[in-house]
Amino acid sequence: MKYSGLYFIPAHANASEASSTIFHSLTESIERQFSTTSPQNFWTLQHRLLRSNAASNATPAPIKPEPTNPSIKPEPTSAAPTPTANPQPSTSSDKLISITPQSQGTLITIPSAQTESHFAFLTNKLSPLWQFRHALQIPHGVVYNIGQFTIHMGEMKANRPSGSGGSGNLSPGVVVCVSTEIGEGSDGDVRMGNDGYMALNGDAMEGIRGDGEDREGEEEVDVSDAEDLIRDVWRTMRTDIDFGKAEVREVMLGKEGVNETQQSEATVVRMWCEVLRLRG
Repeated sequence: MKYSGLYFIPAHANASEASSTIFHSLTESIERQFSTTSPQNFWTLQHRLLRSNAASNATPAPIKPEPTNPSIKPEPTSAAPTPTANPQPSTSSDKLISITPQSQGTLITIPSAQTESHFAFLTNKLSPLWQFRHALQIPHGVVYNIGQFTIHMGEMKANRPSGSGGSGNLSPGVVVCVSTEIGEGSDGDVRMGNDGYMALNGDAMEGIRGDGEDREGEEEVDVSDAEDLIRDVWRTMRTDIDFGKAEVREVMLGKEGVNETQQSEATVVRMWCEVLRLRG
C-alpha cells in the first residue's frame, strides 16, 4: 500500500524566479544524490478555491467551509472542503513545520472527467453561494523513481481572477510528494548509508550499509517507519540547499490513510487540500 508525505517550500519572494530557483536546485540535488535516477514522466495538478458570498440579510449565516476543486493527473481527481489543522513548529534547524490533516468536515470525491462540469455547477448554478477565489496549478511536474520511492515534484503557479485585487500570475513555491510502499507488496528496502547517500536493496542494487554490514531481517514497515524513510529521502534531497527564511511545511498521510480503501482515498485528498490550503 502506498504511503506519502508532502512538502511545500514557499518562495521567499512572490516571483516566478524564486520558485524556479528552488525547483531547479531540488532537481539538481535529486540527480546528484541519486545518480541512477532520471525523470520518468510528467504530471499536472489543478486546485481551484471558492469562497462563500456574504449573506444579503443582517442575520449572520453559519460559516460554510470553502470548497476546493483539486485535479491531480494522472491520479484520480477529488474535491473536498478545506480541513483545519494544528501546526506544530519543529525544533530542527531546517525550519520544518509538521502538520497533521484533521478529519472534520464533509468530503466528496468525484471522477476526473466530471471536474469541469462540477466546477461550472458551483460557479454558475450556485453562484449566489460561492465565488471563484483563485487557482493553483502545477503545469509541468516531474516524477522520479528511486528504488521503492516515487517523488512527484512541481513548481506551483497561482492565478487570481481579474478584478480581484491581487496579482495575475504568481509562483508561491514548490511542492514535493515522496511516496513509498508499506506492508505487504513492498519491494526492496532503502536506507541511509554513512556516506549520506541512499543504499538501495532489491531489484535496483544491493543495499550495503556504510559500515559494510547488511541489515538483517525483513520486518513489515509500519507508518512510523515509512515516515522516517520519507524524511530520510527529503533530507537527502535538500542537502546543501539553503531555503533562506522559508519555513518548509510537512504533511504526512497519517494512520487513517492505510486502512480501508475508501478511507485511504479520502485521507489522500485531505492531505493535498491541507498543503494547498496553506497557500490561500
